Amino acid sequence: MQQNNEMESGEFKLFKNNKKTEDWHADLQGEIKVGDKLYYLNCYVNTSQSGTKWFKGKIGAEKKPRVEEPAFAAQQPKTQESNKFFDDDRPH
Repeated sequence: MQQNNEMESGEFKLFKNNKKTEDWHADLQGEIKVGDKLYYLNCYVNTSQSGTKWFKGKIGAEKKPRVEEPAFAAQQPKTQESNKFFDDDRPH
């Protein structure tokens, strides 16, 4: 097992869900690597009738890499084609 933050296929990370506000929210959240893709991972802590703790998990949707977008989109210059509606010489 690697000692750094990288994961190999079949490995996962789980963290306590500090944002849990409802009983149905996962107790632990994280990600799992399958092949070269990352997926969301939710884990629920349960207790059997005999008092033994056990875990139930669910693999979620693929975790897409974040694409940083600028805070505001650069305005595209208007072309002659986009100004077809105003084809006369009057100011608008």
